[in-house]
Amino acid sequence: MKKAIFTFSLILLTTIAGYSQKSVEGFSKGSTLVSGQFSFSSESKGKSTTTAFEFSPSLGYFISNNIAIGFQLGVTNNQSSFSGTSLSKTTGFTGGVYARYYTNPTNKFSVFGSAGLNFGSTNNKTDSLKTTSYSLGFAPGISYFLSNHFAIETTIGSLGFSSSKPDSEGADATNSINFGLNLSTVSFGLIYKF
Repeated sequence: MKKAIFTFSLILLTTIAGYSQKSVEGFSKGSTLVSGQFSFSSESKGKSTTTAFEFSPSLGYFISNNIAIGFQLGVTNNQSSFSGTSLSKTTGFTGGVYARYYTNPTNKFSVFGSAGLNFGSTNNKTDSLKTTSYSLGFAPGISYFLSNHFAIETTIGSLGFSSSKPDSEGADATNSINFGLNLSTVSFGLIYKF
């Protein structure tokens, strides 16, 4: 009897393990992924109000089982006011391309490295100052599939170069190199796979 129960348990565990591995598939060649960020904040202190909005969708395509390429767009809007009178308003637009390499793309869990190049433009409507910028960066990350179509991901840290320059005569560019592996550089996202 014990032998029959053990055999039945072994068959049941094998079946469940096989089903769970087949029920959730990761990425593969030809997969398309959609992700993005959305944020809104509003802060009031006395008669001062500050609001910020950001929306940045991205689309990627797997050209092989391990490599995805894609593009992303972004729109930002920040404004502050005092007693209903506008103090500043800044709008921005970004666009860029990226490439990712996944270590185990067909599994539920995968580690990846992502490199991207972004261009941006901001316009401060208060003083009509426009600024253009570009950045090049690399970030490692982790992807985990919750179902066949939805995955959560996180990037941890960053290594990058950025440059920005106001569009005014005689203005100097601001260049920076960034490297970080602390909690302020951790970001989370949700991916939908077609």
